[in-house]
Parts: sequence; C-alpha cells; structure tokens
Amino acid sequence: MTSSTLLLLVEAWWAWLLLVHCVGTNMPLTKHLRVAVIDSNPALKSRNYLKKDGVPDSRVSTVTPATISIFRDIGAWEHILQQRHAFFGKMQVWDYTGLGYTRYSARDVGKEYLGYV
Repeated sequence: MTSSTLLLLVEAWWAWLLLVHCVGTNMPLTKHLRVAVIDSNPALKSRNYLKKDGVPDSRVSTVTPATISIFRDIGAWEHILQQRHAFFGKMQVWDYTGLGYTRYSARDVGKEYLGYV
C-alpha cells in the first residue's frame, strides 16, 4: 500500500489524539498514513488553554468512561488529568420549551461518574 497523507481539520482535541495514536501504533488500516493536524483556534498556539489557572476557553469537550479507558491504554490520561478538568455525575437535557426534559445520574447505573469535561 502506498503512503497517504491524511489532512485532519478538527475542533475536538481528543479526536486527533486518537487518530495520531492509531497511526503511531502501526495499526494495519492506518500504518500507511501520515497525519497533519490543523486547528484554527489561535489559543492553541500559546498553550494557555492547558494551564489550570489560565482563562478557560468557552469551548469544552466531554469524554465518556469508554474514551477515558482508551486514553489510559495509550498513556494519554495522565497528561489530561494535569489540565483543567472535572468529572460529572449528573446531566439534564431539556427541549427549547423547557417542558420536556430527561435526566441522567451515574448513581442510577451504579457508576461513579458519567463522563469528564
């Protein structure tokens, strides 16, 4: 198979982290790829978004326990924990009228948390 370049335009940091891992581990379907990551967020250049005491970005990403497990497997989780983060155990989502909603709780399914922001 010939080498290909995959140009990746992302807003979610975890998406490119997983892809770079897949390419870097010589997985059969991705070992021929070279990856270029492009993100238009100027804050990424200063790396201030990584500082716990820095000004928070209004954009956030959430990950599920399954994704956290993948991050642990590839050795990325300890780096993520050094950044600003929070686990969440409850979530409520409602429609535009405010009359219809659903609630989720980690306790309801015997878990410590639902995810991570």
